[in-house]
Amino acid sequence: MNISELLDMTQVRTHAEYDSALARKLGVSRQTVSNWRVGRTFPDAKACGRISEATGIPLNVIMGVVGEERATDQEEKAVWRRLAGKAAAVLVLITAGTMAQPNTAQAAVSKAVTEAGNGGMYIMFP
Repeated sequence: MNISELLDMTQVRTHAEYDSALARKLGVSRQTVSNWRVGRTFPDAKACGRISEATGIPLNVIMGVVGEERATDQEEKAVWRRLAGKAAAVLVLITAGTMAQPNTAQAAVSKAVTEAGNGGMYIMFP
């Protein structure tokens, strides 16, 4: 799981069709969301909290994903990964309604679980 995939999930949960709508819902600019997607900048703690609230993903997972992407060496990345509880292997079921229709966020989560290759840790949210 990476920041862009988290943003995709947040878009689904908040019904934000475009990054500009997502930005408004997160209280940031469209350019900020764009910068997060390409790794130029990273969500701060407040934005991570808003993403957590919008998606239902635990804050430690969000912070772990962001911290891992921000980290500059493998040891630091490993620490953030532990904080997130193997965030790359977390399967988030968005809602029954969105499960009926394939979307980018679901594909991203499925890809993350598949790439983890460790059987995955599954956390289900209503």
